[in-house]
Amino acid sequence: MKKNYLYGLIAIIAVTNIGFYYGLILPQKIKADNIFKEIEAKRSERLSVKSPATFAEARADIAKFREMLSNKADMTKIIRELNSLARGASLAIHDISYQSKKAGEEGISPVSFSFPVEGRYSNIKNFIYKLESSKRLITIDDMSLEKASGKEDIRLKIKVSVYLKS
Repeated sequence: MKKNYLYGLIAIIAVTNIGFYYGLILPQKIKADNIFKEIEAKRSERLSVKSPATFAEARADIAKFREMLSNKADMTKIIRELNSLARGASLAIHDISYQSKKAGEEGISPVSFSFPVEGRYSNIKNFIYKLESSKRLITIDDMSLEKASGKEDIRLKIKVSVYLKS
């Protein structure tokens, strides 16, 4: 008799759970799935339809980008600017080397500058910030830190690229 009572209780709980699932949870799940499908459809529709204004904006952005680029004749200005940024962070560039690469189809060529600087960590951090926030388009390609000769000094070996138009 106790077993029949237990089986009956399990059956009631199972039927109640199935009723809750099909009565409350499943309709909400179907509604949520439909909303997600609508969102995805609108997202893909929006991506596939580009307005002419978007292309005009892209052309304007490309023109602004090209205006930001320096000419190849500005190499000494770029070196002076790098040196000025270092001095502004209480650092000095003593030995700088550069390597120019062939211009691509758009007439834009990257020039890589490599140099070490030595100083306190806070000054080096400030220098990196100045490089990143420069008005000139400068990318940091590689950098490494090592202990320098001074007690608290460290040496930053850095390689940056500046993009020039032909």
